[in-house]
Amino acid sequence: MIQNILSFLLFIIIVQAQDTTSSCNGWAQETLGPYIIENNIWGQGSINNYTQCIYITEDSSFGWNWDWPNQGYNVKAYPEVIYGKKPWSSQSTHPSLPVKIGDVESFVVDFDLTMSGSGSYNLAFEFWVTSDSMSMEDEITTEVMIWTDQNIIEPAGTQIAIPFFDGYYYNLYQEIFDGWTYFAFVSDTPQHQGTLNVYNFLSYMVALGLLDQDEYIGSFEMGNEVVYGTGSTDIHEFSVSINDNLKIEFSKENISSLTVSAPTPNPFNPSVMMDLTNHKQSEYTISIINLKGEKVYHKSLGVLEPGNHSIKWNGKNILGNLSPSGIYFFVISNSKFIESKKLILLR
Repeated sequence: MIQNILSFLLFIIIVQAQDTTSSCNGWAQETLGPYIIENNIWGQGSINNYTQCIYITEDSSFGWNWDWPNQGYNVKAYPEVIYGKKPWSSQSTHPSLPVKIGDVESFVVDFDLTMSGSGSYNLAFEFWVTSDSMSMEDEITTEVMIWTDQNIIEPAGTQIAIPFFDGYYYNLYQEIFDGWTYFAFVSDTPQHQGTLNVYNFLSYMVALGLLDQDEYIGSFEMGNEVVYGTGSTDIHEFSVSINDNLKIEFSKENISSLTVSAPTPNPFNPSVMMDLTNHKQSEYTISIINLKGEKVYHKSLGVLEPGNHSIKWNGKNILGNLSPSGIYFFVISNSKFIESKKLILLR
């Protein structure tokens, strides 16, 4: 323990020597362009024998360090970087958020960091979903976390799926809290740098009916949930880009209108039919997704003229083999639109 404290104090001295700004006050904030670095201590309770600091260096790198006692089982803190509007904040850090989920065409986060620690903590990205564009606390419907590393700490809830995105498997957990539904995607492999394609997580959740595309993302955050222990995170790169920062304007003119009927029969064997009504000429693709988030079938429909169309799936995967019994999702989309229907295949 003494060695940990000495190492932590040495880290503080080194950082302070190169800092332009730093603070060890709870809930302190520092602004860096469209981002806010916050010394979040939301689970502190009556604990006072802790240290947690945030900082920004002269070269605009930033980060935080922490030392929390092993008291209780709850998360004590979430030192973080914030982009957008948290439901507890009065304004957004950037006009690209809040944004309607159905209006998101791209959502990319690039990051590069160095993290070390002991005890119980994670590395977690997070976004809040609210029922309308004001994104206030009483409008929260969903909390979504994406854990890219963890030590001892475990997510709340029950595992419901194992999706696969961009080369990584995630264990997906769900829990119902008093005010909202919580989801946590927990990566099987630590990720401390790279590109996180948040759009893939959004599309997957919309396809499974876990998110409503008419609701809004208020903020996007990255930080360390800390239960206890000592650690530090030094962030060398962090950038959020949504729809190229909303350089593309949305309007009713460029959003396709499509009606998808209920699948029939459902449950089905060996095939299922979906009827479509397209009100505007557009190019569409269809996918069949299993509960792991894997595409078992994918096809381009080309340009559909306005009118009625029928789509049939014969229960086979992209290799022509019969898919096993289970729950699948039929997803039809173009560059501005996504719609999904749940399918039950019984062999």
